[in-house]
Amino acid sequence: MSRSWVFIAGTLALLSAMYLLTATSYQAEIRPMDDDDNEGTLSLIKRQDAGHRLEAELPNLKTDYNFDMEALQTLHRANPTLSLQPAGAPEGKLVIGVLTDPGALQDIDMAVFTTWVRDIESKSINVIFFIGSCEADTQGFPARLVCLNTPDTYPPQRKVFLLWKYFHDNLSNRYQWFMKLDHDAFINAGRMRELISQLTAGSYADRPSYIGLPGVGRPSEREKLGLSGKKYCSGLGYIVNLPVLEVLAVNSAQCLSNVASDHSDTEIGRCIFERLPTTECELVSGFDFRQVYYQQDDDKVFPMKLIKNGQMKLEFFEQPKGPHFAAVVTHPLKRAEDFYRFHKQMASYLRPLQPAVSSEGSDPGSIKQASADLRTTCVNNPLRQHQKHKLKLPECSTPRAQAPAMMPNPAYVLSTGAERDEPFQELKSVLKDHGIDAVHVLVAATSSKDPMYASAYNKAMQGIFRNATLNGSKRLLIFEDYVLLRCDFRSHFWQLLNSPRCAGHMFTDNQGGVVLLGSDPVSPTALETIEADRSRAFSSTNRDMRAAMCYNAHGQTQGSFAGLYHRSAYSTVLAWLGKNAIATPVQSFDKVYLHLTELGYIVRAAFPNLVLRETVQGDVSDEQLAVHLRWSEGTFCRRGGQQHNPMFHGSR
Repeated sequence: MSRSWVFIAGTLALLSAMYLLTATSYQAEIRPMDDDDNEGTLSLIKRQDAGHRLEAELPNLKTDYNFDMEALQTLHRANPTLSLQPAGAPEGKLVIGVLTDPGALQDIDMAVFTTWVRDIESKSINVIFFIGSCEADTQGFPARLVCLNTPDTYPPQRKVFLLWKYFHDNLSNRYQWFMKLDHDAFINAGRMRELISQLTAGSYADRPSYIGLPGVGRPSEREKLGLSGKKYCSGLGYIVNLPVLEVLAVNSAQCLSNVASDHSDTEIGRCIFERLPTTECELVSGFDFRQVYYQQDDDKVFPMKLIKNGQMKLEFFEQPKGPHFAAVVTHPLKRAEDFYRFHKQMASYLRPLQPAVSSEGSDPGSIKQASADLRTTCVNNPLRQHQKHKLKLPECSTPRAQAPAMMPNPAYVLSTGAERDEPFQELKSVLKDHGIDAVHVLVAATSSKDPMYASAYNKAMQGIFRNATLNGSKRLLIFEDYVLLRCDFRSHFWQLLNSPRCAGHMFTDNQGGVVLLGSDPVSPTALETIEADRSRAFSSTNRDMRAAMCYNAHGQTQGSFAGLYHRSAYSTVLAWLGKNAIATPVQSFDKVYLHLTELGYIVRAAFPNLVLRETVQGDVSDEQLAVHLRWSEGTFCRRGGQQHNPMFHGSR
């Protein structure tokens, strides 16, 4: 058996004096203080053997995600140096108790720790995991962990009361707010901080408060729960302050000996109601605790399943809806991969395309809830949303830039020729005129007509993105060599970079996507769609002309000859390239834009185009010619400022 600094509440001497639960006890083991600990701090950290990296050496977990779950779990097993709040000055501070069991520690709980727990840990908010068994092997679990010396049975009535008693006996002078949370619940760290600030500043701090998702029980059980019509807080997660905590801790033995059901959440409610008759569960306006009761398979919607002992079985959405992103707490996420994916979506502001819902083959109650959720959902690409799913949803607000716009430098230039060859030297000179250095990247193919060109091109891209990831590059500017830039490229590029809608996301820490500086000509119908997208953006941003400087990528967006990429998308691009390398046939790199759009990244293209590839124009209809003329608006230049028409000169 490995205790591995598992801490158990109280000491044996304390137990003998404060023994309330006849069949259950909890024990404590206090480790010596390390030099880096705050004096007087009780730490529940488990120290591992030498060789684990300290927290300061860990990567930024908000930006380094990909969807390789095994690699993620290996990466994040390092032991952080975290400590609990020192005694005194508890105002505005919150401690969260995550109730779990030993079997989940190396799976879901590792995902919990490496996602939202890492986001929320701070000077004012701490997290502790609680298990029942003190005989469990907890080796390798990096978070604070308390065992309660009670069976890990479900429903966890005794564990919940012991959790509250532990908080009362050990931490009541360190925090103002105390929370119990199911381990399969996800906390939105930013929203939780906002909630605690509102609770602390408002009347909630001046009276007994019991905050969460109010419930009255299932209709079939309601009369048997002994609630007398009062609302309890659903067990997914709820918050109390010290007056309520004292009631739960002091009366825990009596409440456990007088239960009306085997539910833990309703019994917590009964214990509170009988001693604080004016206190009920409250939902703070604007701060949702979201219980998910349905799941979706394409356009079919059906209810969650109940398995043994009333536990829920539900697969969390790969395309969460608006209410899930806005909630303080979302429950349940039953798989580790759900935590990693949802956290990536949260951290990177991914708002994926939404499948429509159909009443045919769906559960009536479930589709009602799903439809209501869709009505408050936005996507980052409404144009592609409607194209693919025939469902109109509004465009989400673009994340605000967190840093001033800056001209990217250098630019990586893909070329099938050598660095000394004319195409690269031509573009290098033009970019230099605009203050941008060029870095040659060889595409190991004879030309763009080479059957192996797509594979060679993707391999070159893979090298660029891998190096950028290793070097910590925030953004990547990539060109192909056979392109033409507007003569006033720098001026127009700078305006584009300063457009909040078109490029604001590119100057955030981890919420960016892709900005294409040009793309291949489209059909007349697609051009109408683009113009409509720009017009809608202009109207919805209080007639800001800058919002119309770009459009959302769509089904006809082709060409990867000039683009700016944010580091948030690197891992997803690399994952796509890895899968595409073994596909038959290999897809051209520009297909990654639709993939990114599906996942919810912001992918937008400049219009008018700042860059176009050189082509030879054959015979076209008058209608298509009009499109090409619109597409190549502006003056394009070669080396030395020589003007050039991109439509009718040169080819590879």
